[in-house]
Amino acid sequence: MNSELKGSDLTRAMLARGEKRIWCAVCDDSDEQAMMDHCGNDFTAYIVSFCDGSFYCSAGMP
Repeated sequence: MNSELKGSDLTRAMLARGEKRIWCAVCDDSDEQAMMDHCGNDFTAYIVSFCDGSFYCSAGMP
């Protein structure tokens, strides 16, 4: 059995543990491109909370 956390489960666990620098990066081309090119991707921000089934971001501001 694999108990490794990934994706949204990992993000929720990190928020619950108090992590402050959880990046959300989005690119229409690929996840890999989103993480490699923070200036040229479609969206980059910190995930700051999870509420009512949705993640909320800081719009890239601390």
